[in-house]
Amino acid sequence: MRYLAGTPQVRNWVSTNHHFLASYVGFIGLFQGMNPNCRAALQHVEFEADTWVNAFNVTLQVAKSCRQFAECYGISARDLFFAMRDTMRRLHYAARLMAEENSSPIIRSGQMHGYLPQTITNPVNSGGDMTDAPQLVFEMHVLPTLWGSQYEIVKYDVASCPISFHHPLHWFMAELFQHVQHLTDKRARDFGFASVRDMVFSTFDTRLDRALEASAAAEGSSALPLYAASAADIAAAQPELLRILDYPVRVCVVMAQIRAGLWVRNGYVIRLQSHHYREVSLRENTYDQDVVMIQFFLSIWPDTDHILMTLVDRFGLYDWFSGRPHAS
Repeated sequence: MRYLAGTPQVRNWVSTNHHFLASYVGFIGLFQGMNPNCRAALQHVEFEADTWVNAFNVTLQVAKSCRQFAECYGISARDLFFAMRDTMRRLHYAARLMAEENSSPIIRSGQMHGYLPQTITNPVNSGGDMTDAPQLVFEMHVLPTLWGSQYEIVKYDVASCPISFHHPLHWFMAELFQHVQHLTDKRARDFGFASVRDMVFSTFDTRLDRALEASAAAEGSSALPLYAASAADIAAAQPELLRILDYPVRVCVVMAQIRAGLWVRNGYVIRLQSHHYREVSLRENTYDQDVVMIQFFLSIWPDTDHILMTLVDRFGLYDWFSGRPHAS
């Protein structure tokens, strides 16, 4: 793929045929959230499996392909726009599946080896007998700030719920974001949007699809009324976008927790995964892309404090910043 994507003619051909994008995101989506880890809370893991080696061998190649394939969309603003829109929707679909979170083999294996309790009061779900591995559900919760504002953010506890290092759909999305210089506000208006922000916050609005396809096919020559996302549109899209963003944030959190020694009961294997994720051969296509995703959302979010509150909550620092250092 490196040699094919390095040829301008091939890049143009790939970017103008949307079935290539659908096939590619469908392929890398197979590896989304694979090999999740769950923090051992009671006892040390006695037997350390080596399945993570196979997962990282796959990630090494898939992460490189994300960058190479994304290069095909760094030429045309039209192709980049539809690639971003389609990939974001595929990410939304993957997040709604919650395959990473509901990895019941992880929970059952943890109970069998004794490092996860049989009955857990989960901060995301209200506990119960974990023998049947009950499904986690997506939840939001509202956190107030010291200056009177309130923000609704995703509710998830990295220290007690499954976490995966492997999110190729997010890496590919971040690679596309790095070509966003082609999507200026002027180009956004050619597609019927007042700004790039309005383009992002309208991703899940299928009512615009037919008009957008007609306008894009005519390279913006067809007259479209400018779409400016209303406060209601932004409020409706925010939970879904936060749900997508939460996965890169979780990875950054688990990396910090591992370095702080909170995952020490999981053994040396979890430290090796953290090390390899940030080593030179991988980090440019993985960890760095997680940071790019966070930076992009910070740049387009109407109120950046909303993203900041997500980071504070996911790192478990909300009580500390609220003047209750021993509350959690």
